[in-house]
Amino acid sequence: MKLTLPLIIVFLLSTGISSGQNVLTKPVLKKQHSVKRKKTALLEKMEKEYKIENDGCIVVNKYSPEQRLKRYPFSKAIKIAAVSYRFTPGQIINPEDIIKQRLHIKDGLLDTTSILEFIQLGSAQTDSLTQLIFNTIYLKTEALHTEEFGACFNPRNSILFYNDKGKIFEYITVCFECQKFESSNTKLNIGDPCTQKYELLRKFFMSIGIKNGV
Repeated sequence: MKLTLPLIIVFLLSTGISSGQNVLTKPVLKKQHSVKRKKTALLEKMEKEYKIENDGCIVVNKYSPEQRLKRYPFSKAIKIAAVSYRFTPGQIINPEDIIKQRLHIKDGLLDTTSILEFIQLGSAQTDSLTQLIFNTIYLKTEALHTEEFGACFNPRNSILFYNDKGKIFEYITVCFECQKFESSNTKLNIGDPCTQKYELLRKFFMSIGIKNGV
């Protein structure tokens, strides 16, 4: 009996087969195939249940005006402003002229060199903006959604949030042409990106007097 184990090991080594291959490889392959099947089935289920109309926007009374103002960054903002600025995509810009394009904020201060329009929001306008961000949501929130946007990003409009020291502490930059936004904080966004959200935002900018970029 003492010779049995060495003989088995010698046989396995001489044939190039390891005991680990027989024990481990097949279960791993089966698990991988099982995961792929589950992913495929889930994707098929999601595609089957997807309805384009669920991507549309609907206005709800989820948050009251007071509740909306308590949400960041509105809770910290002493002043909110909407701006437009110069931006010419594809144009070759000299280094000394780069400050004349896009939005430039340094140490919380706005460089107005590129600014074309600056409008401070009143209480009613702030209410409209919070309604648009927090209460304008997907028609069916629990459904599968898709988001369409361009490969470009040519922003000409931003919303600026000022603190009690008169400095900009957050901002949202919007490109209506490409239907994209960027913000100073990953937690800061435009709410649900439902189908009509950018058009509603564009109309909001127009309603307060912004003409450039919209």
